Amino acid sequence: MKNYLKAFKQNELNLNQLINLLDELIESLKLCDQEWKNEFRSEWWDLEQLNAISQYHNNPIIISDNIEEIFNIIRRMDVLLDYALAES
Repeated sequence: MKNYLKAFKQNELNLNQLINLLDELIESLKLCDQEWKNEFRSEWWDLEQLNAISQYHNNPIIISDNIEEIFNIIRRMDVLLDYALAES
C-alpha cells in the first residue's frame, strides 16, 4: 500500500489507479484490526468521492483544485500504514 501511495506522489499512478489498487488491497485484508481497516477505508472513501465527482463531470480540474486535500488524505493514509506496520 505504501508503495502505491509513493507511486501516486511521484506521478507514477493517477488517482483512479490508486483508488482501484487500494480498494483491492483493503478488500483482501483478512487478519487486521477492524477499527484500523475502517479508518483506512474512510480515507479511501474521501479519495473515491473526489475522483467520482471529477469523472462524473468529466472535469480533471476538480482533481487539480483539490490536490491539497488529496495529499492530506494520502498523508493520513501513510500515518495509518506506519501505525499498522509498527504494531505488526
